[in-house]
Amino acid sequence: MGGVLGRAPLIGGMTGTSGGLVEIWLWKGDSMGTRSKKTTAATARTATKKARRGAATEFGMDGLKFERRHTKAGVDPFDTIEWTHRSSAIKNPDGSVVFSMDDVEVPAAFSQLATDIVVSKYFRKAGVPGTGHEVSVRQVVRRVAHTIRQAGEELGGYFADAKAAQAFEDELTFMLVTQRGAFNSPVWFNCGLKHMHGI
Repeated sequence: MGGVLGRAPLIGGMTGTSGGLVEIWLWKGDSMGTRSKKTTAATARTATKKARRGAATEFGMDGLKFERRHTKAGVDPFDTIEWTHRSSAIKNPDGSVVFSMDDVEVPAAFSQLATDIVVSKYFRKAGVPGTGHEVSVRQVVRRVAHTIRQAGEELGGYFADAKAAQAFEDELTFMLVTQRGAFNSPVWFNCGLKHMHGI
């Protein structure tokens, strides 16, 4: 065995990630397949792009295209819904306050329960430039949707072109901000903190 075996995405998923980098293994030519790991970001990204593009070519794929269902090109999805400012508080049964935040921006269609959940659980509470913490659902949804789009572009081969990437981000943004879909908690907690806030 020789050459690079990339533990990298082929058609749909990512495998073998460690510390935010895709692991690329170099196999030595012995029968046991002894391996040594390259850990530099440049090597990981380059090999991942090659693996993804190679798989796309093998299966006759040119990247994904997206049909818009809820959004229009050139129109920010956030501008198509009504927004309001509210206060959020989580209280114990005895009435004592566990958490509170005032003047947060949320979609007007959100219930108070939805407001309390997203603000208390998913708003980043520290390290956000300018405000110290996230103050709007716009920030939370954008850091998730834009970061996923950005990863698809940087890793290579996931979108057919920039138009498809923008359609993907806009549609995902609309579905998240209107509660048509949602990720599980670890995504909201972590996705985009480095890309959007430098954390």
